[in-house]
Amino acid sequence: MVFVIGATVVIAAVNLLFVLLILLGGRQPAASSDPFEGLSSRDDEGPAAELAGKLASLRERVNEQGERLASLAGAVKALQGGGGPAGGDGASGPAPTGAAGAPPEPSDEQLAAIEAARAEVDARSEALRQEAAGMRDAAVEAGRQAASGPDEGAAAFRGRLEGLRSALEGEAFAEIEAFAGEEELVGALMGKLGECREAVDSFAARLPDAAGLADPPAMRIELPDPRAEFDAACAEGGPPSAEAFAARFAAALDQAAGRLRADHAAALERLSGDGDPAAVEKEATSALPAAALAVITAMEDIEEQCVSHEALDAWCGRHLRALRSAISEAAGLAEVPAAKGEPFDPELHRNVAAPADPEPTEDEQRGWRIREVIRPGYRAGSAAEGECLRPAQVKVAA
Repeated sequence: MVFVIGATVVIAAVNLLFVLLILLGGRQPAASSDPFEGLSSRDDEGPAAELAGKLASLRERVNEQGERLASLAGAVKALQGGGGPAGGDGASGPAPTGAAGAPPEPSDEQLAAIEAARAEVDARSEALRQEAAGMRDAAVEAGRQAASGPDEGAAAFRGRLEGLRSALEGEAFAEIEAFAGEEELVGALMGKLGECREAVDSFAARLPDAAGLADPPAMRIELPDPRAEFDAACAEGGPPSAEAFAARFAAALDQAAGRLRADHAAALERLSGDGDPAAVEKEATSALPAAALAVITAMEDIEEQCVSHEALDAWCGRHLRALRSAISEAAGLAEVPAAKGEPFDPELHRNVAAPADPEPTEDEQRGWRIREVIRPGYRAGSAAEGECLRPAQVKVAA
């Protein structure tokens, strides 16, 4: 309708302009209602006749556009449910939904169903709060029992995990990471670092969180709003009956309460751990030394190959020894005994010299002496009976 009004205003303005031109030209308009007649009847070929022709053409175009706009306005009105297009039978569209497309106001019966739903939300919220309190108490008690025991159990083990995680971080690794895109060995080191960090984090996540247990989270009670649910039902298929709305809202309420309960249980489970820190520690003690040793080996590979790379060679000189010591200590790795002049032990040492033919017997190998240590070996734990994870690489003298 705005377009039609605008076109009408333009037409009126053009007509007024013709009248003014006629008056200024010294002629009175004819009795005809056509304001063009005064100019179009002139028999001279001057500017007035030319202007009259152009204005007549403009008027025809404006009238044509006005008709199109009127037709378009009728079609839009029909699509909005306000009736058919101009000249139609006037059949109405869908029932109006309220001012500016708002949902219809509920009937008294529907309002009663909405109020009953509000009461159910209040009752369900209180029940969830009481349930959450019981869940928190149980999680806190389980976490405290798990964290207690010899050597403070989980707390002591968590401290060792944090020490290893710290050894795997720091500016030294951030410094060398810049070469990961151009040096394959550096990329391999970053991969082993990521695997070891993830392993540490996964074990730490299974332990009780002392700080969290001191202040466990509360359940966030966010249940659906009855009126919003009613408006959503109206938008989907029209106003529901009181019975249909009650069934719909009960299902939505059950789903929301189930999600809240599950989320809260998961949060509390993360605080209390898996309930057996001793089992977690045993598993970590078996897995983490090997993961840490993979990081150490990747650093040593870089050290062997970086002689032609000045920046990497400098990095190894500054950081490798300290990093290797910090990681091995935090992971519970101990170097196997290997020094120049000491006896060769086939269970702890590996000769990297060219193999002899025939291969020497174990007794013959025990008669060798270590001439040079190429790479240190590591065993799990500081005890002499700890499993040898990597023999020391040495050169021997018969």
